[in-house]
Amino acid sequence: HSDLKTKTEPEGSAEEAHANAERALAVFAELGDEAGLSHAWRTLVITFNMWGRAGDMERAARRALEHARRAGDERGEADSRGWICAALQNGWTPLPTVTVEREQALEWVRARGMLFSEPFALGAVMEMHAATGDFAAARVAETRLRAITDELGLRQLPFIDWEVGHVAVLAGDVTKAEERFRAAYDQFARRGDRSWLSTLTAELADVLYAQGRHDEAWALTRESEEKAASDDAVSQIVWRRVRAKVLARRGELDEAEALAGEAVALAEATDCPEWRADAHMDLAEVLLLAGRPEDAIGHVQEALGLYERKGNVVFAGRARKRLNELGTLTRTP
Repeated sequence: HSDLKTKTEPEGSAEEAHANAERALAVFAELGDEAGLSHAWRTLVITFNMWGRAGDMERAARRALEHARRAGDERGEADSRGWICAALQNGWTPLPTVTVEREQALEWVRARGMLFSEPFALGAVMEMHAATGDFAAARVAETRLRAITDELGLRQLPFIDWEVGHVAVLAGDVTKAEERFRAAYDQFARRGDRSWLSTLTAELADVLYAQGRHDEAWALTRESEEKAASDDAVSQIVWRRVRAKVLARRGELDEAEALAGEAVALAEATDCPEWRADAHMDLAEVLLLAGRPEDAIGHVQEALGLYERKGNVVFAGRARKRLNELGTLTRTP
């Protein structure tokens, strides 16, 4: 399942991979090599994913799927289906619709006995059920996920631990989130990965910040910054927004606001609504810590609209709660 969970390494390799894939498309088209065309399109998918271009990612994944079908390449078709769903999950398609797509992809691989592909699809289904507030369905998916990984002897899959950690964040259990993120971190580190690790490290920093462990969070944002490629959109967004909150807690308010503003600008350059919403929520927190609740309100309203449009019920609820709190603060004489 290498295509589904491959991310280019820093620095500059995404642009190089993109250029090489475009050259390969021309060669494979001339040769009539359908499997080669599918692989080249999946390479483009990976670069679009890194850049936060979910719409381009989906279009490339659908082209990869088309060529895999023509080649009779079921492995390539499974990977392409997974990437289509990942693009939909990142982009503007509401989560309930994406969940249906993911479950259809899951049934497709099950029907073909592709057991190794199931955990990746189940992990995404689990996370989306949690985001829409259906934690019972998320637990069912996790139980099935654990059964399959035990059957296959795959007890160490960093992406699964990472997704379980995301579910814990949605459930408000930052202690469990830290535990799962650290398990994934250790596995990526043993592999010598830098690219996926840069994003995970920034997310781990965020759950430590949520526990009040600000110095540890700061150190991890430095590590994420060091590991992340300059065009790795999500890593660049997350480490900035987390560090901005730490700076605000330290009283370095001008630097905090500038950094949080950078995170918002980077997120707004993507077509990933939840990335945008998260950045707006953290800029609002920085402004609140600076004693400016009136300025924070607009950013929480923006985040709320994005979460609602995406169908993230849990985070929309948190944004709505924060909006009510800010309203109370601004009305207090």
